Amino acid sequence: MAHNQAFKKKLPDNVSLHLKNIYKDRELDESATAEDFSVVQREGSREIILVLPGKEYAV
Repeated sequence: MAHNQAFKKKLPDNVSLHLKNIYKDRELDESATAEDFSVVQREGSREIILVLPGKEYAV
């Protein structure tokens, strides 16, 4: 694996670990700064919302 690819993989892991510790220590409220990923798609007149695994953070 190239160095750049390893860095890109490691960075999200480090951020996730740091955020988990912030929430565990109650520095931030997770419900106020994170939400589930979702995708909205239209099929004719219907609007379908898919909730995907993972979180989107606004910190």
